[in-house]
Formats: sequence, structure tokens, C-alpha cells
Amino acid sequence: MPTNPPPCYRALPPGGAPVTAQVLARHLKPAIKALGYAVPKGSHADTTERHVRVTTGDRSLQLEAVGPDMAVSVRVGALVTTEGAACPEFASLRRWVASVPDGIVTIGADWECSGVPALTPRDLASPFPPFPAATAGTAVRVPLKRFAHALACVAPYADIDAKGYATSRVQLDRDDVGDLCLSAGGLGRYIKSGLSPADDGCLPVTVPPEWPTVLISARVADQLARILAIARKAMPSYWVPVVATLRADGHVLTVEAGDYVVSTPTTSVPLPAVRQWDDAVGCHDIHVTGDALRRALAAVPTDHAVTLTARDDTLTLQTSRGSVAVHATATVPVSCRVSLQAFTDYARGLRPGATVSIRRLEAAGLVGLEGSDARVLLAEVRQ
Repeated sequence: MPTNPPPCYRALPPGGAPVTAQVLARHLKPAIKALGYAVPKGSHADTTERHVRVTTGDRSLQLEAVGPDMAVSVRVGALVTTEGAACPEFASLRRWVASVPDGIVTIGADWECSGVPALTPRDLASPFPPFPAATAGTAVRVPLKRFAHALACVAPYADIDAKGYATSRVQLDRDDVGDLCLSAGGLGRYIKSGLSPADDGCLPVTVPPEWPTVLISARVADQLARILAIARKAMPSYWVPVVATLRADGHVLTVEAGDYVVSTPTTSVPLPAVRQWDDAVGCHDIHVTGDALRRALAAVPTDHAVTLTARDDTLTLQTSRGSVAVHATATVPVSCRVSLQAFTDYARGLRPGATVSIRRLEAAGLVGLEGSDARVLLAEVRQ
């Protein structure tokens, strides 16, 4: 996280009065799992980054982890008898929480639960870093499930050629109609996933014109999708529609979903412009069901590239080792060649029952895939 937080934040003292509280293990376990995404692994991590902060609130505990590229905060309902704070070492705490049965966890100088030995965590001696959050900027509410799905779809398409996966970026920006779009590109692949129009009873997404172009680490985007899945399971079933609130101030993106809050540093240098899907020159479409496409990809022999040939209501997927045919429709006979791995990655993310449009952008040397709210552009692989 940024080393110079906004002036409104200050480093917090490591402890104070010890916490005395009781919490249900089934509520504590998902919170600890979410915090684990922010705590760096390995001995190279800073001492403070290997600890979490536990503070008391109004009938709740606030658990926080502040790592180098992400911070996570989770509020857990608790019976608090003594207000206070503690900063236990995370690795031992995670192992202990994973071992406890469902029941009541008592938190004090020791962490105790019936059926397992008590844990006496090593407390942090130095001040715990502040939790960074975007306090300015416009808030945007998005359907939680669809936002998490879009993050999970987009993150693998980031530029994995960069030195280290963490250096690649996912972009969140506003399109011309006020939709929130997530995009990433690299290795001849590009994806853009929008959240509108709303379906499944979800609220429509309206992004104001002042929303900034925001880029976050692709690794963080993938982990954020996993944390949001945990948050969604923790929400009561009567929270319909289930939403997440996004706020960006030019330096930090903060995502709030119920009792879970995630913050991550941002950059504002946009991704390179990508050719439009509806390029008017040399477009030829193939339509096939996602279920048929997944079955065909599972059966086609492995190779680095696959040739797609559509003719007479049949789509043939052919590699150098064999071929598989499925039913499809095409406006004219079409043939193109793309990376088999990239094509398979896209098909895995399709919703059940989805129909896929495969568009060859002949003039641009690209193949477009559209289905399940996402558009993907793959570079054609030359013979």
C-alpha cells in the first residue's frame, strides 16, 4: 500500500487494553480467509505486514490486514465484554482458526475454543499501519455477483509477459453509455466485460462522467474476486439485490461489500487503445452454443493453436493432431486460427446456456468472441 497515507490517517498503536470477546467460529473462518489475501507470504515480508489488527466495535470485532498491494477489513459480529485492540501474528492465527470446530471462540490474552489447545499469539510491538481507503470521489454501486464474475474473467487476460504477474493491470472505466467496463490486454488477447444491462433482478449500473479511469494489479483483481465471493456467501439471503460499492479517488480504489472492505493502490495511465469489436471491414460471424463449444474443446487434441472452420451449419475445430465438429451457423464460410489455450480459457468462463458469437475481423487480423457479458479479442495465429 502507499507509504504516505492521506493526512486523515495515522499509524495506530499496537495494542492498548486487551480484547475480551466471543465470536462464532463459522463467522471468524471466512474473515480470516479473506484477510489472508492481503498478508504477504514469505520471510521477506515486513514485520507489520505479517500481523493483523483486531479491534472492538459496536457488538462486533474489526479485523484488518494491510499488505504491500492490498488491504482487507472485515467486521464480524461478537459479544464484546472488554473493549480493546490486539495485533496477533497472522500465520499462527490462521492455522489455529482452521483447526477449531464450529462453536464459540473466546478472544482474550489467549484465543480459546472447546476441543483444541488455546493459542497465545505473538503480538506486534511496533505501531500497526493505518487502513487506507478512498474517502473522496464518486461512489458507484454494482451488482456484487456480476462484478466478481467480470473480475475473474478479465484478470487472466492481463499482460502476463510483464515481469511478474503483479505488474500487469486491469482497467475499470466508464463507456459511452455510462456502463462500468473492465478490460485487460496482453499477448495478443484483449477482453472487455460490461455490467449493464441489468438482469437477474440486479440494479442497473450508472457510472457518472467524472468517474476516473482506474487501473489495479491483475493479481489483486483476481484476489478481489475471491474475497467478494466470500463476502457474498456471508451476506444474509434477504439482501436482494446484493451490491458492492466502489469508490476511487485517483490513488486508491475501495470496494465495500457488506462487512467486507478491500482497498488497493491505483494508477491512471490507461491501457493502449484496442480496435473496436464492430470494425465494419471484413466481419464474418459464427454462432455456436457455449455448451457445445466447451465439449468440443475438451475433445479436441492438444496443440498450441486451433483452426476454426464454419461451413454448412458445422463448426470444425482442428489441430495438427485431429479435429472435432459441432453444430453452428455462419453467414458465409469462415476460417480462422487462434491460440487453443486462450480460446479454452474464454470458454471456461461462459455461463450455462450461453450462445457465443465468433467474429473474424479480417482487416484487423483479430478474432472476436462475445458471450456471457464479455467481449474478447484474440490475435489470429498465422500458419
